Amino acid sequence: MVDVGSGHGKLPLYLCQAGVASQVIAVELNTNPLANIRRLVQPYVDQVEVRTGNGLQPVCAEEMEVVCIAGLSALIMTQILETATAKLTMTTRLILQPTRYPQVVRQWLLDNGWELIAEQMVEEKSRRKPKTHTILVAEQGNPFNPYQADKRLSVSDLIYLGPFLWRGRSTLLRYQIEREIERWQKAVRRFTISGVEESDKKRVQIEKHIGWLQSLLDQW
Repeated sequence: MVDVGSGHGKLPLYLCQAGVASQVIAVELNTNPLANIRRLVQPYVDQVEVRTGNGLQPVCAEEMEVVCIAGLSALIMTQILETATAKLTMTTRLILQPTRYPQVVRQWLLDNGWELIAEQMVEEKSRRKPKTHTILVAEQGNPFNPYQADKRLSVSDLIYLGPFLWRGRSTLLRYQIEREIERWQKAVRRFTISGVEESDKKRVQIEKHIGWLQSLLDQW
């Protein structure tokens, strides 16, 4: 297994402790965490190899059976995958957790022949506000399979929502949609107060988006 952007190194450590993976390659671009990662995984030095590099660049195709990329932006994540497309032919599974905008990653998977097979939203407790994170699991297959179960929604709707999250009526997904509606409603009020013509155009666009989000909740 390859852990891209290993950061603190806790994932490779957990995988070894739990017996989930026999061999892990931890890749980290920044030099500062490298010493900490090596120190953390020292008890499993025969199972964990730490490499310096950008994305999947320091890893060979035959080493990439399972690739995990977590805690990076959706844009950087898809750039890493796009750059390594030729190497991914030997990869059987992708485990991806973008910091935001999982729909960007779902779209990349769909466009590049990866079938989404599972999704899960998890909540991170915070002193300020609870944060949600979406974990996506994909394998090579028919990328349209997960988007064909619900005929009421378009593929683009389900890319935004997450087909498995929608099918399971995830409480965290509903919470996220409700929060987004509240956020956009506040934006509409600001644009209404300004009274500027350009702001009026923006307000109409936002109101249309709010209506779409509300229509999703109406189908819940």
